[in-house]
Amino acid sequence: MTHTRLLSSMQIWSCITLTLILFRGYTNCDSFCKFTNIRCHSYDETKIFYKACHLIPERGEDGYATIHAVMREEAREANISIRLLRRANGWKPFLYNVNIDGCKFMRNPKANSVVSFFYSILKEFSNINHTCPYNQDLIVNKFHLTKDLVKLPFPIGEYALDTVWRVNGQLWTRVNASCKSSIDM
Repeated sequence: MTHTRLLSSMQIWSCITLTLILFRGYTNCDSFCKFTNIRCHSYDETKIFYKACHLIPERGEDGYATIHAVMREEAREANISIRLLRRANGWKPFLYNVNIDGCKFMRNPKANSVVSFFYSILKEFSNINHTCPYNQDLIVNKFHLTKDLVKLPFPIGEYALDTVWRVNGQLWTRVNASCKSSIDM
């Protein structure tokens, strides 16, 4: 059982680290990936729809992402699937497929130090800040990462982060972000 928890923790750590790299904006000297696309898709707009889901480049700085999801139904439970993909004759699984119980994490963020690390970076840009239920709009505003993050070695290529959100036992939404690396790390 201890080995299973360790492996799961390692998978989550790798997933979150790559997520941070994928969401890094492009600069000439120290960027891994140029943030190329973000897509937000609602499977049922009677439950959730997007007012905003876009990338904004800033002159001379890293770009940022803004997402504004309008919830029309209260979320009492949320399970999030995170897949890492790499383009090689189409998008192929790369490294991990991780599932997270979002409500359980928000009840005790310190229980998982890896997810807690990612959340600590995201929380200043987001109103995702309490346990379930959620019944207000979910907003990530001008999300960007600071330049002092540690980078991991990754080969040049195209990468994507695909998240699927099952809320209240039903498929609600998918958010996908992609980038193209230009520096061999």
